[in-house]
Parts: sequence; structure tokens; C-alpha cells
Amino acid sequence: QRLAPSSIDFVGSSSITLSAIDSIGQYTSNSTIRQGDYIQSEIPIENFGDVAGSESFTLDVNQESWNETIHYQNVLVNGTSTVVLEYQSSQMVVEGNIWFNISMNDSVSSLSLMASIGPPPLPNARLVLDIITENITSGAQVSFNLTMSNNDGERSFDGRTVCVFQSDEIYNESALLSIDEVVVELISFSARPGILQCSFIDDRNGATSDMIATHTLEGLDSAIFDGAGPSGLALIGGPWHVDDTIDVSLLLRNQGNATGQAHLEIRSSLDVLVVNSSIILDQGQAGDIALSFVLTESGLQDYHWLIRSSDGIVLSGLNGTFSVDVAEEQAMFAEIIAIETQGEVTIGWNVSIDDGVSRDVKLRYGYRISGTDVFVSEQILALGSGIVSGQTQIGEVPGTEVILRMSPVDWTASTNSYIATASLSGEESMYTLSVNPITIPRQLQEGSTATVTLDLENSGQLTGSTGEILLIDSDGTILAQTTTPAMTPSSTSKVDLSFEVPLGTELILTAQWTFDGTVIESEKSFSVELKEVEEESFEIPWVALGGGIATSAAIILILHLRRSSDSEIDLTEKKKKASKKVVKKEVESVERSCPSCERTLRIPGDYSGTVRCPDCSERFEVEAEPVDEIEEEDDDLEIIETPPAKVEISCPECSSTLRVPSDYGGSVRCPSCSTVFSAKQNG
Repeated sequence: QRLAPSSIDFVGSSSITLSAIDSIGQYTSNSTIRQGDYIQSEIPIENFGDVAGSESFTLDVNQESWNETIHYQNVLVNGTSTVVLEYQSSQMVVEGNIWFNISMNDSVSSLSLMASIGPPPLPNARLVLDIITENITSGAQVSFNLTMSNNDGERSFDGRTVCVFQSDEIYNESALLSIDEVVVELISFSARPGILQCSFIDDRNGATSDMIATHTLEGLDSAIFDGAGPSGLALIGGPWHVDDTIDVSLLLRNQGNATGQAHLEIRSSLDVLVVNSSIILDQGQAGDIALSFVLTESGLQDYHWLIRSSDGIVLSGLNGTFSVDVAEEQAMFAEIIAIETQGEVTIGWNVSIDDGVSRDVKLRYGYRISGTDVFVSEQILALGSGIVSGQTQIGEVPGTEVILRMSPVDWTASTNSYIATASLSGEESMYTLSVNPITIPRQLQEGSTATVTLDLENSGQLTGSTGEILLIDSDGTILAQTTTPAMTPSSTSKVDLSFEVPLGTELILTAQWTFDGTVIESEKSFSVELKEVEEESFEIPWVALGGGIATSAAIILILHLRRSSDSEIDLTEKKKKASKKVVKKEVESVERSCPSCERTLRIPGDYSGTVRCPDCSERFEVEAEPVDEIEEEDDDLEIIETPPAKVEISCPECSSTLRVPSDYGGSVRCPSCSTVFSAKQNG
């Protein structure tokens, strides 16, 4: 019999065997191939001829997440025999479809197969709701038993159980159910019309029934809330800045058949509760539900709002979103100037804030001294758009700088406060005084009348005050005085004072200028020429004139002495009647020391008030010295004056002689040689 040639081909797709194995090639206990298994395939090929032959094959295996290709080279198949091509996947299969395609090289013969991969082992978790509460009314608590089980599960359930009632989540807890385990939980909430629904989440469940449990409370009498106005949620106020408070409100109506309570909630774009408020409405009643909250961030801020009720039904449309454009905090601005008049200071000010909302600000006025701010007055001022100006008097300022502090009242500014300052330097009258060293006449003489010039100046930038000048000698005697007019800024003037030169060889003149409670002084020392005592000399310088001139001089002298004697005798015959008179002591200058720099000032004894030291500008108070009045009483006396006798004295430098009164003890000047000597020592 003739042998048939080799003819190798596939047996058929129905002959392909698929099995579930594990990672080491052992068969699993699953009845079907499940997700997480590895897959094994057996593909038979047959030689339909009598003669042995060989062929090569290529196998492609695919799933959506992976694929593999296997090559079978020169597979020997005996005549009328079958060979099985085996394949084990290197990848775990996943739930879904898997495709096999095997082809024979150098041939059009191929075989394809699609198989389903089942899910992984799953629990059989189930839920049941049983109501416990009887006679349910809206707003009252209602309770349920929630039974969870995993009977006949292939593995444990490890997820969560969530119950929702009218969009409110009333239960959300973890649930771990072992195979054949049963767990019962109690849940409660405020009853109102609606449907309670519970379900499993966060784990796969293989149960085909009772995966969701529900219970209805429809038909309960309750409130039904709906909007009562066409505008919906209203935003009140604006524009708004950071840290401003925004007010919102909503008009609601209860259209139900029972009293109910509604809650308005505001949440941020991140679903964080910002604020909430509530209102209770009777059947058919309408009311405004309002709340406020602070805007803490700048820019366009988005918010969500909704109405909730624990005892009534909330109709659709009572929720939504709104946006608020929040600007940065408003800034404050201030500028000031110092206005000085007669020692008093007034602050001129301009204040403003950034455009936006009208705000109240507090303005505090004062001065700065040694780094410390001293405030003497304050006020609350409302600011809107534009600049507000004004003036505030603060009186006498001991420092050199005035200050205005501006702070917000019940709002948040970009800074806690705004400070403006202005200097007082040069903004006042500044009087100076000096005694001119040149007098009229240049050489002062005892008992004569002289004139001294005082130079006055206002080097400040304000008109000063009127004043009074006293001219005082070293004994405190007031030699002259005058008043001065107010001096204009940067002006000078001269004052001439005439006085009688007192006795002595040196005169210290003190000019004392008092103005606006301030006393300044200037001193100058002058030499004084002694008063000459001259008598006619009997020495005849020219011999040629001889006795004629001598005789004439003698006759004239005798007549002069006789008239003088008669006049003195007449005086002795006069009587003074007794009289009483009050003599007021002449006001003398007193010395006072500056408490800051110890400078000694000479001040009129009858002056009370404020004195300013010319060196350090320190002001201090002085009190007037008490003025005593002396009452003199003259009795009836007969006064007899006896003229003093004349005596001759000789000049110690030349031979000249002089006649002087016998009681004169002062100095005399020789008419011949101008030598000054004491009359008493040469008498």
C-alpha cells in the first residue's frame, strides 16, 4: 500500500484548552480564569499523512494592557500523530477579553480564539435597612438598624458604608466584613420627607442583589422652603477691601403644612464652611435669612451657598455661587505744617485715604521731644474720596517737632497707623539784644548825662511781641527805661537811652529786654572819668601884669564869697514843718539762675512770669520781690546849715595849690599838670 505524504494542520479552535495557573505554573482552585491568575493554553496540531514531517508556528497572545509572541520552530509530527503546543503567560491576566492567534509558517493556515477573563475573587456584601422608630413626625429623630453581611463571599469586604438622606450624608463609616460575617449599625437623623439610601463604596463587591438599601419617609407633614423674592441671594454693601465685612441675605417662604427651620450656608471654593445662619418660619410665613462674614483675601473670590433644612423640604433653586472682587486694604495719607504765632503752635493738616469705601479715622495731634511722642488732642474724622484739610491749635510746644498720628477706626488699613511730622526750627521770632560800646559822649564823666545805643534784632521768621527795656547799673539801679514795638521778621532797630552817669571809675551797664514772658540781657563795661574840682590859682604866670591883675582877682573873689555867704545865711532862717510822706523803694534788679545751664540773669525785682534763658532757651517761672513802703515822719525841726570852710591843698607833682571844701574827701585834678590825687590825703 502506498503511504500518504506528510500533511500537518490545526485540529480546530474547539480543541484549544485554557487553564488558570499561579506564578509557579500550578493550577489554581478557581473554576474559571480570574483576574490575577496566569493563563496556560494547549493547542493540538495533527499530521494527517503517513509520513512524518515538521513545521514552524507563531503564537500571538493579547490583552488591552499587554501582549506576548511565542515561536515554535521545526515541530516534528509523525504520520497520523498529534502534537500539543503549550503556552504559559508571563503576565497576570486582567478582567476582560484575551485573544489568541496561532499561524503556521510558510502557510496560510492559522487559528484564532477569544476568551473572557473573569473578575478577581469578590465578597458578597449585602445591606438591609430596618426602621425602629414608630409614629414619625417631621423634625423628630428617626432611627434605623443597618445590617451588613458577607455571606458566601469569596474574600473579605474592606470598604465603607455611606447613607444619604435628601442630599445630606448622615452615615459614612469603614466596613470590614470577613467571609460569612454579619454587622448591625444604628443610624439616626431628623425626620422629614425624603428617601434614605445606603450603599457600599471603596471595595469591589460581587453581590448581585441587596447592594443598596433604601427607605422612604415621603408623605410626612413638614415645612417646604422656597425663595420669596425674584433676586435670590443679595450682596449688601461694597466695594469691599481685605478685612471688610460683607452682608448677604435671602428671602424665604414656608409653603409647607408645618413649622420648619432653614439654614443658609456659605462655603469657599474649596468647600470649607465659611459661615451659616438659620431662620424658623411658620406655615405660610416669609422671612429674611441674613449673615455676615469677613473677606480675608484680595482678588476675585468665589463662594457657594445653599439652603438646608433638618425638618422640611428645600425646593430646587435654593443654592448657587457668587463672586466678590476684593481690593487690597485702603492706605492712609497725611501731611502737616507747623504754624507759629506769638509762641503758640497750630498744626495745619491734609489727610486722605485711597479711593473706595468712606472710613472713620482717628487723628491725634502733639509734638515729639527726646524721641517720645506727646499727644495733646485727638478727633474722629470721616474720610471719603478727596483730601480733607484743617488746622488744630496745640499751644506752646517744648520740642522742635510737631506730629500727627492717623489710625483707622473699626477697619483695617494697609498700615496700623500713618505718622506725619513737621519741624519747628526757624519758625518763630528770635529776639537778640546788644549794648553798643560807643556812648555819647565817648568819655563818661561822673554826674554827667550820657546816651547809650542798644541794637535790637529779630532773626526769626515770625513777627515778635512788644516789650520793655530797662537800663540797670551794677547796683541794680534803673537808670533808664523804654518800651519796644513788635519787630517784623529779619529786622533790626536801635534804641537810644539817656541817663545820669553814677559815681565811680567803672560803670557796668545791663540792658534787660522783657517780651512775651521772656527776659534777655546784654552787659557792657565803661570807664568813667572822675569829676574835676578846680579853683582859681593865685600864681600869676606873667610878671608883666603884676599887681593889677592880682588886685582885680582878689576883689572879684571877695565879692563872690560875700554873695555865697549871704545866700547860705538865708537858708538857715528857713524852717521845715513836720510832715509824713510815703517813700516807695526804687525797684532793684535781682539775680536768678537758669535751672538748666546755671546762667545768671538779672531781672526786675517787681517782675512775675516766665523767663527764657538766652543761652539754652529754657523757660522758667519767677516771682516778684515784695516791695516795702517806708513811712518817714519829719518833726518840726529848725534846720541850720553851716557852709563848710575852704582849705588849701597842694598838688603832689607841682607847686600849684587848690582850695576845696574842708569836708570833701574825693579826688581832684590839678589844673596845671592834670594829676589826679585824693583831697583827703593832702588836706
